[in-house]
Amino acid sequence: MNAALLKDVETFKRKAASSISLTTTNTSEKKPRTEQQKTSTGTRPKQQQSRPKPSESGESRTSSGGTGNPAQFRTLQRIVEHLKTRHLTNVGSHPLTLDEIIQECTGLIVDSHIKNWLATEALVDNPKIEVKIVDNQTKFCYKPPLEIKGKKTLLQLLRKQHKKCGGAIRGEDVRESISNADKIIKDLKESEAIIVLPGEDKKDILFFNDREHDLPVNEEFITAWRDISVDGLDEDKIRTYLEQEGLTAMEGTARAPTQKTKPAPRHRVSKKHNVHVQLEDYSAADVNKFTK
Repeated sequence: MNAALLKDVETFKRKAASSISLTTTNTSEKKPRTEQQKTSTGTRPKQQQSRPKPSESGESRTSSGGTGNPAQFRTLQRIVEHLKTRHLTNVGSHPLTLDEIIQECTGLIVDSHIKNWLATEALVDNPKIEVKIVDNQTKFCYKPPLEIKGKKTLLQLLRKQHKKCGGAIRGEDVRESISNADKIIKDLKESEAIIVLPGEDKKDILFFNDREHDLPVNEEFITAWRDISVDGLDEDKIRTYLEQEGLTAMEGTARAPTQKTKPAPRHRVSKKHNVHVQLEDYSAADVNKFTK
């Protein structure tokens, strides 16, 4: 073999060996980096990856007087109940400042954040609290659902509600407006001045008992009406009995149920193509004529 060719073969082998060694060194250098990345991401401690729970973050935000702090609403409920008790027990209906209310609520501790929230938002926007400005001071008092003071004013309100066709008054509203509400409702019911019925939520509602349109009915008719039993009788049997006794039954004016008629089926109109083309019928004779 030619010496130049042998020399070229040797140089080629040397270059191939050097390229193989370079690739092995590069792969060996890359391995520790990937392992280092795995340790930095995959084997990270769970405490570092875990995020704070929403409840924990919410408590940290509301601990400084946020809108979701439970202590705020407990304080607000305590103040509203205290003002309601003052109103119902007739201890005093005059309004009080926020500092005076906190002093009367024994054991109530309010920080500056909650106090500011009460004075600017909670008590001002509460429908059960009335805000009054007295001597350039903001004062608060209980606002009852109904403007009544006792039995007489309750009966007047029910009469006024009846004349306006305003409906009934909830017994719960009466109990939150005046003291001894149960006794007053019982007395008015026994005197037949009002009518007490259970509402949809199983709480009593009050109606005014209007006696102006009462019709005098003979007691014999009332007892006869109550003694007649129609259990197990339908309208046809009652009508038959009345006809046997020589009485006519009043026919109802309700319309008979109409049967729904089904709409007629629609006929689909199929499109016709090439209407302008006239077709001619070629008989067998004509075909033979053309083929000749």
